[in-house]
Amino acid sequence: MAKVPREFHNLFWEVDAEKLNTEEYPEYIMERILDYGTLEGVRWLRRTLGDTEIKRFITSSKGRRRLATRTLNFWQIILNLKSEECIPVSSLKNRSPFWNY
Repeated sequence: MAKVPREFHNLFWEVDAEKLNTEEYPEYIMERILDYGTLEGVRWLRRTLGDTEIKRFITSSKGRRRLATRTLNFWQIILNLKSEECIPVSSLKNRSPFWNY
């Protein structure tokens, strides 16, 4: 279990960052650091959780929904993922033959 270092607490503005740890809240921590963190934050995340865990999150439905498209595109390249693995799934259903959305 690793606690989030003090220098990254500003990324977790709505919670008490002192109580965050990678064992209980790995997805929340990954989401914030991957989307808003600095290079140093990403280095800490990769050392702490590893690329395998980051890949698992990015390719999961939670990661695809929560992360910004630019973040998904960036990590797709960095982690050598297939584009299909990182495409956010739309919640819209194609109900009309006239509106292909």
